[in-house]
Amino acid sequence: MQFIKNIKQKIKLSSLGFLADSKGIERRYNREKKNWDIHLNNTKEFILNSTKLHSGTLLVLGSGRLLDLPLEALSKHFSKIYLYDIIHSSKAKKEVSQFNNIELITADITGGMLNEAYKLKRKNGQFFSYTNHFSSINFETNFNPDFVISLNILNQLDIILIDYLKQKTDISAHEIKKLRIDIQQKHLRFIQQYNHCLIADIEEEWYDDNDKLIGIKPTVFVDFNDYKEQKKWLWKFDTSTTYYSDRKTYFNVIAVTNSSL
Repeated sequence: MQFIKNIKQKIKLSSLGFLADSKGIERRYNREKKNWDIHLNNTKEFILNSTKLHSGTLLVLGSGRLLDLPLEALSKHFSKIYLYDIIHSSKAKKEVSQFNNIELITADITGGMLNEAYKLKRKNGQFFSYTNHFSSINFETNFNPDFVISLNILNQLDIILIDYLKQKTDISAHEIKKLRIDIQQKHLRFIQQYNHCLIADIEEEWYDDNDKLIGIKPTVFVDFNDYKEQKKWLWKFDTSTTYYSDRKTYFNVIAVTNSSL
């Protein structure tokens, strides 16, 4: 298992944007609470329906600030829960401390690509074939969970890494796309080894001040057509034009599971 127990000594999280991003999520939630609560409740409901026939050990990838995770209900249903993320807020730590069967694990869910990118930059100041170099890096655990939840993380896995590479290297648009596809496919292959559910925003929709659609951008590049059980909804992520200064941002969300709902 590729833990990063002392990650601040290996990668400066603040320089990669993790700390600002984590704090920004809560500020945006406070501004957009009414719209976000619809998405959060849809997420929690889908998770509870997907996990109702399962028990034992639960692995949550992308636990974040726990806004979208029905933690108390899951803690009664599963004997052990592991919450994985690159950073855990003090609020999340406080909430988890109330449960004796939940453990926070600090880890890079790409399997260590961030650490490898930082190490290469420090070593020689240049990158080569990014996709080929990272192709052998995979996320693993040292146990087999009874159920896995991928929690609004699929399209987030590559963002900080790609932003870092764009700032520090001359990575091409073509290789960025290849790397994003590779990271997302690896994540999907990992969770598909187990009983699982996945919730992810797959497209950004942009609206003007008159709520007219002005553009769409895909954020996920994997195929969900094989899933019989899936739901979709629109998440009004930012209506105050703070994410982009010239447009409102909504997300198209998909939720899939290989369990019966």
